[in-house]
Amino acid sequence: MITPLPAEIGGVNADVVDISTRGARLQVTEKIDLNRTMSFMLRTKEAAIETSASAIWCDVAALALHDEELDRYFCGITFDRSVSL
Repeated sequence: MITPLPAEIGGVNADVVDISTRGARLQVTEKIDLNRTMSFMLRTKEAAIETSASAIWCDVAALALHDEELDRYFCGITFDRSVSL
């Protein structure tokens, strides 16, 4: 994926870095709770895809160096059921 796609996981804004029919890797600015079912929505120009997902890992990607910045996390999520993309 060249440009991250905007998404939302459990009410938190996210950028989709990688995606498949079973899950995705996201970049977020808040640590996501693991193993908790949450809503996931991927927005495109034409439509929105919505399903349930759970984060299976979430690691720090970059720490903020200034107060104006936010920490960044990479999270791996799995969809509760396969999604057609």
